Amino acid sequence: MIIPDIFKEFPELCTGISTKQDIAPWGDMDLSAVDPISYHQDFFRRLGISAAQLAKPVQKHTSKITEVNFPGKYDDCDALVTNKENIALVVSVADCVPVMLFDSVNKVIGVIHAGWRGTSEKITAKTIRAIKNKYGVEPENLRAYIGPSAGVCCYEVDKKIAGKFSNQAVFYKNNKIYLDLKMENMIQLSSEGVIKANIQISKQCTICDSDIFFSYRREGKKAGRMLAVICLKKLKD
Repeated sequence: MIIPDIFKEFPELCTGISTKQDIAPWGDMDLSAVDPISYHQDFFRRLGISAAQLAKPVQKHTSKITEVNFPGKYDDCDALVTNKENIALVVSVADCVPVMLFDSVNKVIGVIHAGWRGTSEKITAKTIRAIKNKYGVEPENLRAYIGPSAGVCCYEVDKKIAGKFSNQAVFYKNNKIYLDLKMENMIQLSSEGVIKANIQISKQCTICDSDIFFSYRREGKKAGRMLAVICLKKLKD
């Protein structure tokens, strides 16, 4: 399990990203046909989160954001935000970028599933704007974590996809084009006013680190999923 350093100073937060080591042995089972929640029971138990607390989007590679007031599944969106305690926001990833947000002043959290489509449609920037409008969040109060995902070292794309992104996130090597999705999401955070010192970016690549992470690019349709979860705990008085 990965616990982002940027959130460790906040006792009211429960957060983590799963790895292959956090699930039961799966052998040759096609994990794509199984709800990732079902094989992450130990992961949630270690975090102290129950299934009844989970709120998860039905991810469709959109740039849509949903405000969460109750646990459950949320259709046709790829980002969730809330200011409610004891609701665990969770997204599943296997090369796409998980982004987690926390405002310690207004006690607001968010989680984003940012694939290349959602990133190109500015899902991270839109999420910042959404929590500003809904909860009065000031971007300078936000902490953000950009989690493990396909790295620029491995994430090859074509010209059409590359053309949707800023020059800072596109690299050329040996006549191939590579996309830095983490960089693009960091640019979106910064453009909305999040302080760079308050942004942590994982250096891990889901394609390279085969012992730790699932990867759709590497494993194909049978690839399992990691989960990224963030929850506001109700602290005892």
